[in-house]
Amino acid sequence: MDILSDDFIMQLANAANIRLHGSSVKYIKLLLEPFVNTDQILMLVSARFPRKNSSELSQIINYNAGAMLLTDRMTRNNHIQDVSVQTLQTIKMTIIEYMIILILGVLRRSPMSNIETVFPWDVKSAMSEDEALSKIMEIQFVNTFEVVLPVNLVVGAQQFTLNVTLEFVFGLLLFSFISRIDFNITMYGVKFFPDYMAPDNITRFTNFKRGPRTLTNYTIEISGGTYGFESLNFIEGFISGALWTGVDHHLYWKNLRDYSLDDMNGKEITF
Repeated sequence: MDILSDDFIMQLANAANIRLHGSSVKYIKLLLEPFVNTDQILMLVSARFPRKNSSELSQIINYNAGAMLLTDRMTRNNHIQDVSVQTLQTIKMTIIEYMIILILGVLRRSPMSNIETVFPWDVKSAMSEDEALSKIMEIQFVNTFEVVLPVNLVVGAQQFTLNVTLEFVFGLLLFSFISRIDFNITMYGVKFFPDYMAPDNITRFTNFKRGPRTLTNYTIEISGGTYGFESLNFIEGFISGALWTGVDHHLYWKNLRDYSLDDMNGKEITF
């Protein structure tokens, strides 16, 4: 069994009732590679894990590999670095599974995961808010809408890699959906499809009303649908798509409103 396979991560995510986007699976694998690719994994864990997690993980390792460790220690003069390949592999599997469960745990506690697909920006933000994972992964606190990660896209015949926010990407994706111009947006090899932004698709960008209140900072009307978003990165992504294709973005949208100070009525703004 692959120590860090897509199927294994998806299996754990499905069991936790979390909808991981394919790019999130690849991102989690990328984050965990340092723990998979080193034979000094126990030293790495010891250096980064908070005491509570180290203690918990030690108990799990002893449960999964205790008998194997005991045999290795008896036959190899108690040198932990000399454990057998089979034992080390079992320990690695235990640590990786534990860390995936930690990541899924913080995602599960996020209100967004109950109604929405989880993207890499969500993963990084959720980890940054957790005391243990922020230390283990050495991540400083950052809000989902401020996280910047690399995406690949195609404009005409040229390929680009841009470090952008989640909302920039989905603003651009919305322009793709409306204009039917596909920028072939990918992240860690996984494609983002414009149809995700269809107005009848229930996402964080369409499911933002609770009674008369608007639970987002901005809304905009585009092609018969109303979309909500937290930062102007969203409209910047949309406008970028229009600029790259030489069209006037004003032809596509109307009624851009700011609800950051008044969640009942908002204020119309221009861009």
